[in-house]
Amino acid sequence: MIKFWEFRNESKFWERVLEEFEGMKNSNIGISGGSAGRVVEHIYDSMAAENNWFLIDERKVPKDHKDSNFGQLKGMNNELNILSPWHDSKYQEKLPEELDLVVMGVGSDGHFASLFDAPDLQKDDNKIVDTHTEKHVFGDRVSLSSKYLLKARRIVIVLIGNSKKGVLNNIKSNSGDSPITYFLRQYKGRVDVFYLR
Repeated sequence: MIKFWEFRNESKFWERVLEEFEGMKNSNIGISGGSAGRVVEHIYDSMAAENNWFLIDERKVPKDHKDSNFGQLKGMNNELNILSPWHDSKYQEKLPEELDLVVMGVGSDGHFASLFDAPDLQKDDNKIVDTHTEKHVFGDRVSLSSKYLLKARRIVIVLIGNSKKGVLNNIKSNSGDSPITYFLRQYKGRVDVFYLR
């Protein structure tokens, strides 16, 4: 089941997104970079410190690189207890069987978690997969596989700005063959889509 939330007011938008984290403690949370990652700016320090955070995708750059998802998230909230699939050698063994919550954004082309096309979505033998795209700078990336992400108990999708209106409409109509629509057709859990105009 997918529930849609649309906002024009940014503070009300983040206030409602944060309600998804109420009561979470010692939970396993997956998060992507980009606009979805901005949620860590708004969570309480206790939410950041008391949960286990797993970066669901990363560019193959050093942690301190300006385009590192890990570096960006830690820069927004230093209390964040987060592991990166590219930087942490114990990442895979610390992954739980399933994540309690996944917070992710979607690119205007429909990609999510550095999964850019149907072949990426089929690389399901491992929990972690290497991906590549020519469409973006730093095209070499690492991501959690779609098969693993499909096990998550809940998914929150964060869409910000007019450039994401088309993505929102595609998700609502369940149309097209973009990675996100393909993924959501297979997902059986609860999905909340938050859109800030």
